[in-house]
Amino acid sequence: MDYTNTSETLAKQGKNTVISMQNLKRLAHKKNNERKVLYEKFRANEHSFRVYTYMDAAIGQLEEVQEFLNNLAVFGDNFTGVDVDFSKIVDKQKVNESFQQVSTSFNKMAQKLGYDDETM
Repeated sequence: MDYTNTSETLAKQGKNTVISMQNLKRLAHKKNNERKVLYEKFRANEHSFRVYTYMDAAIGQLEEVQEFLNNLAVFGDNFTGVDVDFSKIVDKQKVNESFQQVSTSFNKMAQKLGYDDETM
């Protein structure tokens, strides 16, 4: 697998994932189907990103990529259950804090991969 193509794919999919997180964060306080749909979109983007990390083991194991993955998991944990329980309360402060961590780690990862133009 070409290192450049894998790096580009991860940078672009990482950005898609962060964008889906922004949308979910915006509606974290809602208790409805719209939040559920946004959570499912985030999970799909996160899954795609994880799959792409297997395209090149050297890239997938980079510290910056692993940090981004770990921060994605922490962010997602804030929403566990919203897809089956519309009344689930989400701690907006924790969501904001974990989103900030994801954003920072995404920017570090994008820079490490050579895609500064993808940073947010």
